[in-house]
Amino acid sequence: MKKLKLIIIFIFFLQLVFSITRVGYYLSKVIITDYKLLVLTDDQKRDQIYGASYKFMMEADKIDTDQLYIISNDGKPYFLGRYLLYPKKLYLISTNQELKRALHSESGNFLVYLPANQQLWQTLNGSVLKKKEVRSFDKELIGYIYTRI
Repeated sequence: MKKLKLIIIFIFFLQLVFSITRVGYYLSKVIITDYKLLVLTDDQKRDQIYGASYKFMMEADKIDTDQLYIISNDGKPYFLGRYLLYPKKLYLISTNQELKRALHSESGNFLVYLPANQQLWQTLNGSVLKKKEVRSFDKELIGYIYTRI
């Protein structure tokens, strides 16, 4: 009986030592490797994670509409926008025919994420929409937001 108590106490002590060692290891790992992220603001962290797309989507979030059309060469801004701009409906435009149909609809604004299809962009420039440039935190051009007048 005494031997069983000693074994249980020894196992408990070993588990305690391993737990404390594990916590110390992960704490040192956070301090050493993730220190750069700990001192950044939330916007800077999101900019590190999402890149320039984050700033672009935050500018798009300020638009008072529930429909946005995204013009881009790939789907990354579309899927990121669905995550960051959740209640708004987003549509990805990849052909000139889709763009013309969206221009004739009476709702929604357009986001042009660079580099975008030149043909689609020229069609959009020919329309009567208000254009706003969006620049990253480093002041480089990310894209344009076209809003209905």
